[in-house]
Amino acid sequence: FYIYILYSLASDKYYIGYSNNAHRRLIEHNSKQINSFTSKHRPWILKALFSVGEIVYPIFRTDLLVV
Repeated sequence: FYIYILYSLASDKYYIGYSNNAHRRLIEHNSKQINSFTSKHRPWILKALFSVGEIVYPIFRTDLLVV
């Protein structure tokens, strides 16, 4: 899976998430119609992408990593 860092051009904010398909998640963050943190700070661009292998157990909470 991947850990990704997104940057909001409009709000000057960063968002950290994880997914097995980071490019699909970027599209979802920029287009989903749900009321969420990322929907309020569009558009997002991908600033960093880290491949970390297979997820065995979620050892971190991404909701605590929003900057």
